[in-house]
Amino acid sequence: MQEYSVKVTLPDGQVMAVTASESDTLEAVADRFKDYYEDDIILGIVNGRLRELNKKIKSDCELSFVTTADRDGRRTYRRSVVLLLQRAIYDVYGSMTQLHVMHSLGEGYYCQLEKAVECADSQQEKYNEDTDQGSRENSEKSVTEHDIDRIVCSMYSFVEKDLPITKHSEKTQYAEQLFKEKGLHDKERLLHYRRSSRVNLYELDGVVDYFYGFMAPSTGMLKYFDIVPYESGFVLLFPGANSRSVEPLVTSNKLFHTLDDSREWSKMLGIGTIGSLNDAIAAGRGQEIMLLQEALMEQKIGNLAAQIASDDKKKFVMIAGALPEASGRKL
Repeated sequence: MQEYSVKVTLPDGQVMAVTASESDTLEAVADRFKDYYEDDIILGIVNGRLRELNKKIKSDCELSFVTTADRDGRRTYRRSVVLLLQRAIYDVYGSMTQLHVMHSLGEGYYCQLEKAVECADSQQEKYNEDTDQGSRENSEKSVTEHDIDRIVCSMYSFVEKDLPITKHSEKTQYAEQLFKEKGLHDKERLLHYRRSSRVNLYELDGVVDYFYGFMAPSTGMLKYFDIVPYESGFVLLFPGANSRSVEPLVTSNKLFHTLDDSREWSKMLGIGTIGSLNDAIAAGRGQEIMLLQEALMEQKIGNLAAQIASDDKKKFVMIAGALPEASGRKL
């Protein structure tokens, strides 16, 4: 069996030379050095390039590690926990409920669940209707405290099982067809405009999805998360500065409702997803969308002005935002 020389750079700058066989993964090498790190190792850097830990050693190389306290490590951890959440939702609700990760909120992601329909053809019809009319209210699924307890328990059960997260490199056309058959038409349309001929899909215990970025090697290291109910959905919380402690939800309701209003605008204009936005631009609707967005913003500013004018107790109005030069507007 072929053996390779690996020079491992530790956090204090010390370099240690070890031998690895051709069957060894980066994770196997990381296990030898985990005691040198305060945080969990989640990625490797091989000859200056980020690599997932399930990557095998193929030559002599220089190696260092990325932990969950590092920027790239935090992003990898969050993506992996989202896949874990998807698997838990499938476990709790089955295939007829879909997860939508909406936007960041505090140290977490605001999520909603949506009821799916029985067949792909019906889902395509529903997707087209949603894209044209911008409405999903009837399909949004409310989440109770009991639901959240079941989801969290399921997630921790998969953590304890330490299941592998497997990467598959597939043709983009195959992935597009796969998501179409699953009724995930937002992802189907997203991949429709992808220029690369191949795409990475990740699988966790039968649940397959597309993620743009690296992933953890298995569920065993995804120990730190929480879920709290919020508005009509819930927030999936992650660790903050301390990679082994979940940050409580600290956010502004005004920020959430501003983001929610923006989402409603997008749905009303038929561009609720990146895929539908790409479809609209490809259909020549770009200028129309910009003008409609401008009109909606002008209306909102007018409503704010009327609200301010109606209260004669207000003496100062403070405005924060982009500089006029940057936004193309004049004061």
